[in-house]
Amino acid sequence: MKPSLWDYLREAFNARPIGMFFAPNWAMLTGFGLAGYLHDPGWLVLGAGVELGYLLMLGTSSRFQRFV
Repeated sequence: MKPSLWDYLREAFNARPIGMFFAPNWAMLTGFGLAGYLHDPGWLVLGAGVELGYLLMLGTSSRFQRFV
């Protein structure tokens, strides 16, 4: 059975490049979360857009799908 887009997005959320201790996704979430909390809440909206774009880009990539 072929995985659905949701399965690929779930895998993309915690995907780590080789040699990294944590996923770049978590670094983006932390950075935008702190900027939104400490500076301006508009960063949270911007971070949500960047996050969705990153997950969709990685989840729909044929190279990533072959890897999963």
